[in-house]
Amino acid sequence: MQLISGVSLPAYWASNLLADISKTYLPIFVILILQVLFDLSYDGVWELFILYPIAIVPFTYITAFIFTSDTVAQIVTIFVHFMVGGILPIVIFVLQNIGSTAALGDSMRWWFTFIPTFCVGQGIMFSSTYEATSMVRLAYLYAENDNGTLKYPDLKPINTNVYAMENLGGNYTIMICSAIFYCLLLVFIEADIFQSCSKYTYKKVPEPVQDLDLDDDVVAE
Repeated sequence: MQLISGVSLPAYWASNLLADISKTYLPIFVILILQVLFDLSYDGVWELFILYPIAIVPFTYITAFIFTSDTVAQIVTIFVHFMVGGILPIVIFVLQNIGSTAALGDSMRWWFTFIPTFCVGQGIMFSSTYEATSMVRLAYLYAENDNGTLKYPDLKPINTNVYAMENLGGNYTIMICSAIFYCLLLVFIEADIFQSCSKYTYKKVPEPVQDLDLDDDVVAE
């Protein structure tokens, strides 16, 4: 209705982005206040919450183009964010604390960071458990086989600096880059840039239409 009324696309999307981001900060501020009241604050977590709205809103806009039904979009979005933000960080934590799967867990820690919800969930999990995970990892680092060789030679120690790039520092950077990338992608989609580029793609030249042999009676008519 706004577009029909004459609102330009830049104004439409800018106003929607600002409005949705502002509304998203309301529950974020409530969460931060509750953390302080119940003394549940962890190092580096509040920064994740501050960055979350500017990353998740454009991400949601982009994923909304996948669906044609509002109901399906809502159900699938809730399920995906629950799995990615709530379950996957726990799975990765468990993998990182088992010697045979610790290297896999360290690698998987980066696989889903393009989803802002995972960055937040994984950051909370790491910040609340990195001391215990570091102690477990040290035990695996010095574990030896019967012949005296290291049992897990490829494992690396856990960096206990929460703000290091391999820890929450990486989450911050990826969330900022994701916010910029998803906003630019939204601009490309709405500006029909992809459709405009298709005009310059190679297309097969159509075969010439063969002359039809018309009957003399048809020609005469």
